[in-house]
Amino acid sequence: MEITVGTVDEDILDTLHRLINLACDKKDDIAVLAPLIKHELHYRLLKTSPGHILQRLLSLGSHEQRISQAISHLKQHFSEPLRIEDMAKNAHMSLSVFYRQFRKVTGLSPLQYQKSLKLIEARRLIRQQQLSVSEIALHVGYGNLSQFSREYRQYFGTSPSREKTAQT
Repeated sequence: MEITVGTVDEDILDTLHRLINLACDKKDDIAVLAPLIKHELHYRLLKTSPGHILQRLLSLGSHEQRISQAISHLKQHFSEPLRIEDMAKNAHMSLSVFYRQFRKVTGLSPLQYQKSLKLIEARRLIRQQQLSVSEIALHVGYGNLSQFSREYRQYFGTSPSREKTAQT
């Protein structure tokens, strides 16, 4: 995935400013105006020199667009068992191309990406204080509590039970 840094022109800044003001000051107008301003922002971004990156993500049938759809599906079903072969098939890619393109877009393998989604959701649930650690592990798709605790500790630097007690 390409990351580009550059200057932002006045038109983009103005569009962002209007969107932020709308969210902060004019909540009654958000439903009608926000989609229009977002559309304008997309248009202005597409016109910039690095706009080709965004174009590839939005181009129907491009590898990036199909990976984007796979990511959306994964976000909705992160707690379910992951079959990369099925994801590749749904994206109309060979397994090797899917894996390479997924890593290009996200910087992670599909399994690493799924694990990060599970652990981030687990942390959110721990901070809500409504479920036990074992219930949270099951909820996010871990069948083994010790594996969940080990991976949580590796990812966040603390155990889920320690984080839960620190929240109280």
